[in-house]
Amino acid sequence: MQEKNIKTRILQKAFSLFLSRGFSGVTTQDIASTLGISKKTLYKYYSSKHEIISTAIEQNLEGLGTRLDEIMQHRDWGFNEKFVRVLMLIQKQVGSISEIFLEDMARHIPDVWEKIDSFRRKRVLGVLHQLLIQGQTEGAVRKDLHLEAVLFLLFGTINSSITPERLLQAGYPLEKIFTAMIDLFYKGLLTPQGVQDFDKNKDLLPTKELGNEESLFID
Repeated sequence: MQEKNIKTRILQKAFSLFLSRGFSGVTTQDIASTLGISKKTLYKYYSSKHEIISTAIEQNLEGLGTRLDEIMQHRDWGFNEKFVRVLMLIQKQVGSISEIFLEDMARHIPDVWEKIDSFRRKRVLGVLHQLLIQGQTEGAVRKDLHLEAVLFLLFGTINSSITPERLLQAGYPLEKIFTAMIDLFYKGLLTPQGVQDFDKNKDLLPTKELGNEESLFID
């Protein structure tokens, strides 16, 4: 149990450093010093900085996926309650990514971006598809829309625009781009009542419901 706790603490602290200072801006000595352990102890659990970031990303995405599943399986929540929670959960993750970390994903650790890209294509789009079906059933999402076509367009937009290289070229914070997508794209899917309920639920959702994990889901 102790071994697992140490490995988890290494991932949590290292991931926080990577997100704020970038992958290239953090050394194994920085990680060890932050944890109050020696580099020898650090290397006992992880052979390299790359192994740490790769494992941290995998576990964070796994934790995010678990939380998305918990939202979708909640029987007492309708489309709008789930929709708001899913978007805010993703927004919380997006807000933790700094420009320098984006740059490092593009230049030094492209395999890490591939893990994120695979997750958003397989898990996030799958969740959105389920949500939109529920929304049409409840009258919150426009029934004149062909959902497969909507998801095709959404995937194309994300795939061509939301990449480290494109985001760095644009010079806009990732969180602002995500917020703009919600306003311009997602709200276009909703009926007038759906938009009204979406805004109401977003304003009423307590921050504490999203947890105090500082954007990290490494359990």
